[in-house]
Amino acid sequence: MRRSPIAAFALVGLVAASILVGSARATETLSDRALRRSIVQVRISSSQYEYTRPWVRQAGRTYSVLGLVVPGNRILVRASDVDRATLLEVTKYSSYEPVLARVDIMDTEVNLALLQLESEDGFFTDLLPIPAGADPELGETVTAYKVDQLFRGYRERVDVTEVDSVADYGFTFLPVMVFRTRESFPGGGILLSGDRICGFISYASRDNRVEAIPALGFDTFRRRALEQPYSGFVSQGLKLSELVDPVLREYYRMPSGQHGAFIERVLPGTSAYGLLEAGDILMAVDGVPVDDRGFYEDPAWGRQHANLLFARRGAELRRPGDRLSVTVLRAGERRDVQLNLRAYAGTAERIPWDVDGQPPYLIENGMVFLELSATLLLQAYGQDWRSKAPELAYLFDTRRYYETPGADRIVILAGVLPGDHTRGYEQVGVMPVTQIAGRPVVNLEEMRRVLHAEAAAGHATLAIRLSDGRSLHVDLANRDQVNREFLEQYGIPALSQWD
Repeated sequence: MRRSPIAAFALVGLVAASILVGSARATETLSDRALRRSIVQVRISSSQYEYTRPWVRQAGRTYSVLGLVVPGNRILVRASDVDRATLLEVTKYSSYEPVLARVDIMDTEVNLALLQLESEDGFFTDLLPIPAGADPELGETVTAYKVDQLFRGYRERVDVTEVDSVADYGFTFLPVMVFRTRESFPGGGILLSGDRICGFISYASRDNRVEAIPALGFDTFRRRALEQPYSGFVSQGLKLSELVDPVLREYYRMPSGQHGAFIERVLPGTSAYGLLEAGDILMAVDGVPVDDRGFYEDPAWGRQHANLLFARRGAELRRPGDRLSVTVLRAGERRDVQLNLRAYAGTAERIPWDVDGQPPYLIENGMVFLELSATLLLQAYGQDWRSKAPELAYLFDTRRYYETPGADRIVILAGVLPGDHTRGYEQVGVMPVTQIAGRPVVNLEEMRRVLHAEAAAGHATLAIRLSDGRSLHVDLANRDQVNREFLEQYGIPALSQWD
């Protein structure tokens, strides 16, 4: 998931482009005095676990972001800012007194969250939500607005130069408006057109390329958050690739003069799973033709990726439970398939991008075992993890997603704690684990169960096999004593997250 620099580091090399000229649809008329009645400051204290040592929490960080007052006495913020929050404090223009808040609804798939105050006690009496307006048009000039911690406003006229389809986690594609600014917006901001808000800044790179969720997106989130249960947004679940090679077109029996994009993968837990298949040719969505590179012609936004057709129906966003007709070519036969749209069920990733809460870990005889995740790779190796850990990068590229729903994970030996019982293993690097006691490794929880079962059966040792063919041997006869010594020596609270 991409995070704004206020919450994480993002490297995007783009040139600031204030020279681009667009057409202004409406003159921005809201004064700073009016705007500060609709904006609050959210002070966030956050902390996360060290993925390489999940029993340790990193030192906490504190930062402030913009929050938008919305109907229902709620505050709209980016999910990426609050997903690891340990304390949320809200202040408004008329008082320096912070008020505690909590996350009411959070949807990381669309990077939005609503906060609710622990005690309102008249907090909203002098605040007034700004009405949501129409989405910005491509090429339109709008106003980007933010405030500092003293609620002094900064506004800048910007041009919407691009509409992109973004899925922070790869499953729920929604439109964002792209523009560039002179000033940075790491703490968030809003877009204004006339006396309406038309965008909520969701991402800002260090080079001032900014993305904003249009009004349709954040207002739909707000309205759906009022429903019980929260329905979320539609997941697509397709990976498309172009179909322009004549040899491939002939192989997949694509008729001459017909167009469509190749479906490489269908992900479990998404709308397409079980109905569309890898190897299908996507020809149309809801009657709208898809070209050989996976794009369609949008009447408002021009050439857009077909992912948006699964998310949008005209000027509305589709919702889980809707039906959608998709035309595919399968084995040379044209078929119309009816999809029952649904939100992402969280079952597609063998190697997750991130982990909620404490990452799973297991310590056995001084050996530290973890489950592979993208965040672990970033923490352990930095932004160039692909070049530093080629074997793990290969696993990430080839085994990240399940073909069918599963519970297996990529288990790795992450390190060895120096001690008498790990002598000789000091030079063993980070490496995938393939077998335990002669059986394939499923995940850490199952690995822990096997260790307990083998020890209870009276076995003296147990072999753990690594991907390079080496075996590590666990002393089961003295297991309790050995593990206790390592916990005491290194101040580790437990052998695993399940203990």
